[in-house]
Amino acid sequence: MASRPPGVETPRQDPRQADYAGPPAYQAIPRWGLPRLAWRRPTVVPGGTGAPPRRITGLARQARLAVSACALLALADLLAGGGEIWRFTLLVIGQDNALSPDVVTVSDALVNTGAVLAMVTGLVALVLVVRWLLTARSAAARATGLRPARGDGQALAGVLIPGWNLVMAGSIAAELEHAAQGGSGGGSGSGGTDGSGRVRPSPPVLAWWMTFVLGELLAITTMIWGLWTGVAALAYGVLWHAATDLVAAAVAVLTGWLVASITRLLAPAGLASFPFWRVVRIDTATDTATDTAAGDTDTAGGAAGDGRAPARRPRPTGAVR
Repeated sequence: MASRPPGVETPRQDPRQADYAGPPAYQAIPRWGLPRLAWRRPTVVPGGTGAPPRRITGLARQARLAVSACALLALADLLAGGGEIWRFTLLVIGQDNALSPDVVTVSDALVNTGAVLAMVTGLVALVLVVRWLLTARSAAARATGLRPARGDGQALAGVLIPGWNLVMAGSIAAELEHAAQGGSGGGSGSGGTDGSGRVRPSPPVLAWWMTFVLGELLAITTMIWGLWTGVAALAYGVLWHAATDLVAAAVAVLTGWLVASITRLLAPAGLASFPFWRVVRIDTATDTATDTAAGDTDTAGGAAGDGRAPARRPRPTGAVR
């Protein structure tokens, strides 16, 4: 350590402020300066993986629309199911008592309104979920670098064709979940693969699949039951309609949950929620030998004089906001 000899003073210098000579002038446009990348969403960050942010944002937007449509469909199905239950209650009461025409009119209006809303919202939800499915399959393929086992045409046929989708819908959902998890077994509760390499659906996907199969079977049974005539057949047909509407509401809720859960795997909340990012600093792993050599160089004098261990330079920390 260097110290100033006693009696030696450093001459004080009075800072002089230069006179203002006007703004700087350049003969040509300066080429130096900071790049205009401060508020651009980072696309190449060490350790970053996943689909491009633009595609991720589009997937998240489609997922929000699909989830909202599924929620509206669930409400419409509950309204229709409640109207059917009220109609059956009026049928039971009407066996021994006269019913008010106004009450019957309101019941019929509720049933018809619920049925129309369920049909409209169901069609909208179907279009949005299918659109999200195609985008999610493409994003999962880019993220894993693996080609899907089924093409988009086969996936659409397996989801939309009645009867065939009873078998294929669960397999397609399981394959998409498996790809969204990076093609690995995922975490706890995930499906993974069996001994033969086939994708095994996770418990949540399996629950959605079973509910979907039950709902379609109830819908087919209700349509067949409507072909029968007679007072008893019509009365029990109301119960079949009510059960179908309630199970359809459960399918809509589980479908929205499935869309949201797979989207969270493909597009993390951080990338999908914030429109503007700024890289403040990046965590990097520094080589131990380099740190030790640097520490020895920085504290060589102190280590040689007092025998203390050389100070280690702190590792760089990072954050992205």
